[in-house]
Amino acid sequence: MTEAVTPLSRTIDTDTLPDTGTVVKFTASAEECAALAAFYDVPAVTAFSAEVLVKPWRAAGVSVSGHVTATVEQVCVVTLEPVTNTISEDIDLRFLPAEDLRAFEKALSEDVDPLAEDPPEELVESVLDVGAIAAEHFALGIDPYPRKPGVRFGGSEDGEGDPDAKQDSPFAVLQKLRSDD
Repeated sequence: MTEAVTPLSRTIDTDTLPDTGTVVKFTASAEECAALAAFYDVPAVTAFSAEVLVKPWRAAGVSVSGHVTATVEQVCVVTLEPVTNTISEDIDLRFLPAEDLRAFEKALSEDVDPLAEDPPEELVESVLDVGAIAAEHFALGIDPYPRKPGVRFGGSEDGEGDPDAKQDSPFAVLQKLRSDD
C-alpha cells in the first residue's frame, strides 16, 4: 500500500499508547496552512488547530476522537468576493490491524445494522497519522458553495433561479390565465 500525500502530518506510534490514551494538540504553521490551502484548492487557510485523543480500542485497535477548528478564505460563488468561513469538525474514528479488520468485517456481513456506527479503518504498521486525519476532517468542513452573508442568487422576476423566492403554484398561474379571458 502506498502512502497518501498529505499537507499535514503528525504521526504517532500506537504500540506505545498508554491505557488511558494520549492527547495530541497541534496548531498548523504558516507553511502548513499554505500547503493545506493549495492541497484543497482554497485561496487561504489562515488558522488550523486540532485536539485529538488517541487511545487503545479492543485488543489491538485504536480509537481517535477530537475536534478540528480552522479559518478558511474562499471566494463567494455569487459575487466572487472573498469570504471567511470557520470550520469546526468532530473526529470519531476507530482503527484495527488488517487481520482483525477482516474478522470484524466478516462478523458485520452476517449481521448488518444500517444505523450502526461506521466500521473501523485499517491500521497500517501501528503508525497513525493524526495530522492527516485532522486534514481530512478539515476538508469535510469546507463549504463547496460559499456565499457572503445576506447574498442571494439573482434570477428573473418570477424568482426562477432563486430557491428562496416564493412562487405561485402552477394551478394559481392557470387560474390567472383563465380569469384574464
